[in-house]
Amino acid sequence: SHLFRLLRPELVKTNPVPLCSDAFSNWPIENIDDFNNDAIDATNRLELEIIPHFSQYLEQSFWQESGATEESSLLNGQPFRVLKTEAHRRGINLRCLGSIRNLVTSNLEVNCLVMTEIVARTC
Repeated sequence: SHLFRLLRPELVKTNPVPLCSDAFSNWPIENIDDFNNDAIDATNRLELEIIPHFSQYLEQSFWQESGATEESSLLNGQPFRVLKTEAHRRGINLRCLGSIRNLVTSNLEVNCLVMTEIVARTC
């Protein structure tokens, strides 16, 4: 089915061009190639821009070893909730946690947090 990799509404709303919900369907639609290409571009933007920026954000803004920032005080013992909320706010589905974890290389604490969320979601 073409519905297994839907984009989050937050990502669709911030996309530079409107996306067609019928992209990649088998329905006979005029300009379907253009719609498919727009969806591919949105997915590439997610994978090549948004997820890497979010990974950097996690490493730099949260869980800093010295000097708590105002943002890091958001954790207050709820790192998993913040991870989910912030990812969704940026239009990132949690099925992308593996990609995020691969990009988090300089902060073992964040890497472990992401891996814990991945394991918890597979059980």
